[in-house]
Amino acid sequence: EDEIHLPGDKLDQLLAEWGRLTGRLHRVARSYHPSHPKYKRMEWDEEHTVWDVDRHLPANQAIVKEKVRSLFKKFQALPKNASSYGLVHADLHHGNFSIGEGRHLTLFDFGACMYSWYILDIAIALYNALPYPPARVNERREFTPRFLQTFLQGYLSENYLEPEWLALIPDFLKYKTQEL
Repeated sequence: EDEIHLPGDKLDQLLAEWGRLTGRLHRVARSYHPSHPKYKRMEWDEEHTVWDVDRHLPANQAIVKEKVRSLFKKFQALPKNASSYGLVHADLHHGNFSIGEGRHLTLFDFGACMYSWYILDIAIALYNALPYPPARVNERREFTPRFLQTFLQGYLSENYLEPEWLALIPDFLKYKTQEL
């Protein structure tokens, strides 16, 4: 029941605006520095509910634990530069913005913000825009290219992201949705 139900052209407008808003957020985040160290948000690897598998998963889940550890190692090897890494919203779904006049979006609920790669926000937005439930595999596969093309058109109007980051979307989907 959380799906976005809009006619085609209005949905494309919404996805492009969502992308534009995300791109602007990332562009502005590049120059953000907390006024005091106590205000700094956590880094991606400090998210213990995701990464501390020995504490949060039963001992009989060895395969899942290994997949999580493998993903963690893969992320540790990723570059952290100003064009790809910074403060992200980390909860970019359509329940966390309102639509105002002229289809202007207002983003809220910054409680999950953290330092991570910008592609994380794109992956989270994609996941939350997909038809639900996940068993609707064909619909989700058909919608993904449309979402990415339209969302990224808006995103790239505000912020540059190297194309190679798009290949990491499946890994970031696993990270935040924990569908390993």
